[in-house]
Amino acid sequence: MNTKRISFVLSSILLFSIHMSLLGQTSIVLTGSDLRLVSDENTKLVLSDVNLVNNSHVDVISGNPELVYTGTNPTSVSGNIATNLNKLTINNVAGLDLANSITVTNELKLTSGHLKLGDKNLTLGPSATIGGTPGASNMIVASGNGQLRKRFASGTYTTSNSPAPFTFPVGTTTGGNEYTPVTLDFNSGSFDAQAYVGIRVVDQRSTFMNSAITTNYLNRNWIIEPSGITSPNYNIDLHYVQADWIGTSAGEEAMIPIKYSTHTGTGMWYQPESGGFSNATEVGSGQANSAANILNWESVTSFSQFGGAEGNNQPLPVELVSFNGVCEKGIISLSWQTASEFNSSHFDVEKSRDGENWQLLATLPSAGTSNELITYQCTDQNGTEGNNYFRLRQVDIDGAEKLYDPINVSCSEVTAAYFSSFPNPSGNSFQVVLKNKELIGTCKFHIVDATGKVVENRELEVKDGINMYVINQELTPGIYFLNISNGSKSTPVLRHAVK
Repeated sequence: MNTKRISFVLSSILLFSIHMSLLGQTSIVLTGSDLRLVSDENTKLVLSDVNLVNNSHVDVISGNPELVYTGTNPTSVSGNIATNLNKLTINNVAGLDLANSITVTNELKLTSGHLKLGDKNLTLGPSATIGGTPGASNMIVASGNGQLRKRFASGTYTTSNSPAPFTFPVGTTTGGNEYTPVTLDFNSGSFDAQAYVGIRVVDQRSTFMNSAITTNYLNRNWIIEPSGITSPNYNIDLHYVQADWIGTSAGEEAMIPIKYSTHTGTGMWYQPESGGFSNATEVGSGQANSAANILNWESVTSFSQFGGAEGNNQPLPVELVSFNGVCEKGIISLSWQTASEFNSSHFDVEKSRDGENWQLLATLPSAGTSNELITYQCTDQNGTEGNNYFRLRQVDIDGAEKLYDPINVSCSEVTAAYFSSFPNPSGNSFQVVLKNKELIGTCKFHIVDATGKVVENRELEVKDGINMYVINQELTPGIYFLNISNGSKSTPVLRHAVK
């Protein structure tokens, strides 16, 4: 498709009122200083099969202007500067793709077609509303790394003055047009000036769920993360489609909402009171309405990954917290910790000199079932000068295996400290590797985002030699800064990217 380009070159702030329709396969390219749409009435900029390339500052400073996307061909909003809109209407059956982030301050109207976020964010202002007819054909597709974010007015709220319930009209298209919205209703909490809740949806169950045991579940999870909100207490409705349910009809009727949170430092499952899972913390009350395909959970006090399941076993498999190794006079001492286990048979400890060819060093029986911190130890009497690679293979009772990333323990007289993360860039799971004799003991591990906000602050036990820590943390894609400190001593700040 050949695309025409219409360029507005703005050398200074331009104020104008417009009511126009641009037809055909066209791109509007905005460059220069600021484009501000000013209107005394309900002025509309109608783009029919038109792409908007924003390399300027698009703002609304007064009036009630509206940007309307119409047509039958796919359209997009792109550029290198975020776009701020008063009203946005999607009325294009082929949909709109976000190639840069958008903020809508007044109203988002979903009339026809999908608004696809990809890895970009759509932020709705504190007073923004959702109009149109949200549904399977008219929804926000939030199945990538981008979030639908809803901001809230700052303040400390109780049940008497809490924000009005808000429905996030999200869904996925990987298994068909599956509209699975989320409704949040805050009972109380403290909100700062930039407070928001961001939501995205994954068309599969949580990767932390124990697949060998939990056989009745929703093949869907909602990743819901706050920013600038403390002491929250809220009710939530999670809408699913029937195709999400895996299991028996009786299991669906008995299903409960469940939640996995990594903010505790090691990962923890939550369930409503009187839930059946033996290693989940109980909070609030909740149940499923299988006839309406809704999970309801009241008085929830934290966020993260939500889903649904039925059973009386443990949804959480072995959770490795750390893996450490130190060499003294040719003898290598290895230790590792698990935060919880279920269905675990044993650990195989494997060794390699080159990181490619591996041999079994030892087999240690595991706890089988545990919800406590457990430490395992193993010794290699034949440590050699230079590299000694070790890795763990965890084996379940049913034969299922999980292989963890290796560590390298050097028996050379090397005193240099180092601090690294792997992989980098990463998803929401990565490893931190540390060697630093000055930090031996109980340390603080910090993750700070690009705005300077501390998003993680947990304790780690640092031992002599190589230390490897598994970090499972829900992080919005972007740049983060990591460091480990013990009193006045600290590692250098490490730059880590999350994609």
